[in-house]
Amino acid sequence: MPFYEREERMLEVLSERETMTVGEIAEALFISVPTARRDLTKLEEKLHVKAHFAQKYRPRLLSK
Repeated sequence: MPFYEREERMLEVLSERETMTVGEIAEALFISVPTARRDLTKLEEKLHVKAHFAQKYRPRLLSK
């Protein structure tokens, strides 16, 4: 699945829940954890949001 498709799905999944682990995101999108991390980084850059990694990889997308 190309990034633009994962991006749309990731935003849908994240809009349903305030916080998710990277593992939960990867599972929901049927992708690897490293791919989920890379995609989150791309989303941070593209959407000017920040994924907060508290505890063990718990991203929370917030507007700057």
